[in-house]
Amino acid sequence: MNTSVYIVESSYYKHDDKFSCNEYTHSIMSVHKNFEDALDVLRAIHKKATQTPDAFDIRLDEKVYRPYVIYRWLNEENKQYDRLVQIITRDLT
Repeated sequence: MNTSVYIVESSYYKHDDKFSCNEYTHSIMSVHKNFEDALDVLRAIHKKATQTPDAFDIRLDEKVYRPYVIYRWLNEENKQYDRLVQIITRDLT
């Protein structure tokens, strides 16, 4: 019996300069049996980001191979940070 699970992963990146960035945190937020439940997590993150005054370049794409939400913000030292949350599909056998 093959079953798919949908893993919601979150990654944070810090930009060191114009051309480089480093991932500094990576975690699994949740695991779902249902794709729609995983999409609901992305939608909630997108909604919260749109209500955060410091966030910019907020994007949600549900129609790609790995649906994702990404947004950016600047800290008090004017360094850019990014957050990427995506759905990873894994087949269990």
